[in-house]
Amino acid sequence: MNEDMIEGRLLAHRRVLQLLIAELATLPSAGQLLDRLRERGALQDGQEDPGAVEAPGMGIELAAAEEYRRLVEGVRAP
Repeated sequence: MNEDMIEGRLLAHRRVLQLLIAELATLPSAGQLLDRLRERGALQDGQEDPGAVEAPGMGIELAAAEEYRRLVEGVRAP
């Protein structure tokens, strides 16, 4: 599988998750779900500019936090 195929699959998964989250966001408990996702998107590595200097072992965590942010942003977008 080449990089374009992997990227395409990741985008499809993100879009499916955004659709599911958007549907769940119509429920009364939606605020809790979105708050938890936002919290996970706020991972900091102790730097003023998170990720500016790569800290050992933080790359995956920072990438995951960025993905949480993208998921929440995609839910707000039409």
